[in-house]
Amino acid sequence: MATVSSSSISGESTPCLLERHVILLGYRGSGKTSSCITITGQEEAPAKQPTKEAVLFTKEHDSGRLLLLDTPGWSLEGGDIVAEGLDEQSTTSAQIRQLCYPGVHVLLLVVPIGETFTEQHRQGMLERLECAGLHVWKFCMVLFTGADRLWGNGVEEFIAEGGKTVQMLVERCGNRYHALDNTNSENSTQVSIV
Repeated sequence: MATVSSSSISGESTPCLLERHVILLGYRGSGKTSSCITITGQEEAPAKQPTKEAVLFTKEHDSGRLLLLDTPGWSLEGGDIVAEGLDEQSTTSAQIRQLCYPGVHVLLLVVPIGETFTEQHRQGMLERLECAGLHVWKFCMVLFTGADRLWGNGVEEFIAEGGKTVQMLVERCGNRYHALDNTNSENSTQVSIV
């Protein structure tokens, strides 16, 4: 079991279980809720209606606890990018601060495999995230959903064939990415890698 030690008042070292805070961000219908359900191993099917407000999912494991925050999906149709972003004033930001105190460890940018990811998608994602400051990118990782649509090919092949917009997003995230098959929640290997 992986633990972190802290000193108690008596000076003895006591184990502290790790708690990881992860936020899933992306466009509507990208698979954020399904990914939370797959990662936490819940039995329930994802709701077919869009997430209206941030929802917290938790998973206990040997080394601690994982907190996953499912956020409302972004829209490509008009709207105020800042209002949907991570600026200090947004409702989503307030929920994130409340549910993920004292801070966030990872921002998963959810991108569905098999759907076109355009320059407009990428630019919208960049603008929304940069509302939180340029430091936000060191916490970002791309989570490709719909890995079952890879048909035996690796995610690296998908990134290479996905065009410049996908490649540029992956690069902006420090080349941190993973593909998740939300139709196969029995495969715990794909979840442990995340």
